[in-house]
Amino acid sequence: MMETVAMSTLPKNWVQNKLLPSSLSGLASKRLGFFERRAFTLIEVLVVIPVIGVLVAILLPAVQAVREASRRITCQNHLRQLGLALRNNHSQSHVFPPGSLDEWSWNTRILPQLEQNNVYDLCDFGLEPFEDLGTRNAGEVVGAF
Repeated sequence: MMETVAMSTLPKNWVQNKLLPSSLSGLASKRLGFFERRAFTLIEVLVVIPVIGVLVAILLPAVQAVREASRRITCQNHLRQLGLALRNNHSQSHVFPPGSLDEWSWNTRILPQLEQNNVYDLCDFGLEPFEDLGTRNAGEVVGAF
């Protein structure tokens, strides 16, 4: 607990040089701690640094576990989307897409069911899949794959 000090024990230059607010200068007592500046000691700093290190060491595995769970959920969602796209393709054509037809894979055939019509429209099924690499067929990335 801070000690209260009479105004007479405070240095005179605080009152004379108006270092005290005018509303406080007339009071009979003041807390000395109000005017002190306190810094951290070396021991306090040396104690706090390992405590922070322990807290970080405890939190890092938890953060990594959350990231891994997020990746797992994303992967499961992509697999679910692929399964639904295959079922929708089967519902429309009554067969599953072939593994390879004219060297176009089933991935290309289910693009409309993955709501990737714009990428599907870029594919020219009259050409070989790798014949026209420099123009439209290369470089499209689909999130579900």
